[in-house]
Amino acid sequence: MLLFSCFILISCSFSFCLSLNRSLTHTLFNFFFYFFSFNSFPTLFLLFRTLSYSESQSHRNTASEQLDASLLAGIQVIVPNMSDKCMSYPTVCSEYFRFVSFACEGYPERMMTLGENVSNGILATIRFGIAHHDNIVVRQALRAVQEMSEHCAKANGLVIARGARVLPPGTTPSPVGSSVLQDWLRLLVELMLKESRHVSDILSDGAGALLTLIICEHPTLLQLAQSVAETHPHESTRENVAEAFRALIGSNGVRCDKIDRMNRRLFQKNLMTFVETMRGLGVN
Repeated sequence: MLLFSCFILISCSFSFCLSLNRSLTHTLFNFFFYFFSFNSFPTLFLLFRTLSYSESQSHRNTASEQLDASLLAGIQVIVPNMSDKCMSYPTVCSEYFRFVSFACEGYPERMMTLGENVSNGILATIRFGIAHHDNIVVRQALRAVQEMSEHCAKANGLVIARGARVLPPGTTPSPVGSSVLQDWLRLLVELMLKESRHVSDILSDGAGALLTLIICEHPTLLQLAQSVAETHPHESTRENVAEAFRALIGSNGVRCDKIDRMNRRLFQKNLMTFVETMRGLGVN
């Protein structure tokens, strides 16, 4: 009965948000988040579910500026303040990552520009999600990574894809240069090399996200390859490590300007070979 009452309260109050200005909406989200954080953790998942449902409705409604503003206000309150204690509740954790993945899909540009607190919160969220024991949470975290990195790749003219920016002839696109994307790239490579329990389960999802991150931040991959190689004392091992990194994006016809399904499949094969090679070399 309590959960049902809370759901009605959240739903009605969220609808009320649409008639408020942005400042009052932000204040209302602050109240709900902190009230439920300290009084009823299980009820938090109802808030996230309501936000996720409203996010999906926003995509169907072309006149949704007020709804968008309310959702973004919710993001600014929730993302920086999610704690490990909140995440310890499976339903809260699952709905939170569902909400974040929807938000990254619907508002990738704004998620990158909502301020340092949100950026740091998203970075911490993805770190937590990718290392989670629940593969559903891992996939939702990877989905968020892929949505935001694809947006950046298209916006910077790094890929040939529908909706991508077209650069003038003869212009060489520059890397995105985002510290968030760079950190995610390092994190995913580390995951592939160290977390054996996840690799086989998330390889398909992880390959798409990793490919797009490499396209966005290719210099970071080169730096990472150099730093990994330099940790080994034997020159032959260093050369093999460097070759494995080169083959990751240079074998099987993988292109660094496409993110379609075929290119992702080719890259997935390269990634499996890369992981097997690196582990064979004792790199972790």
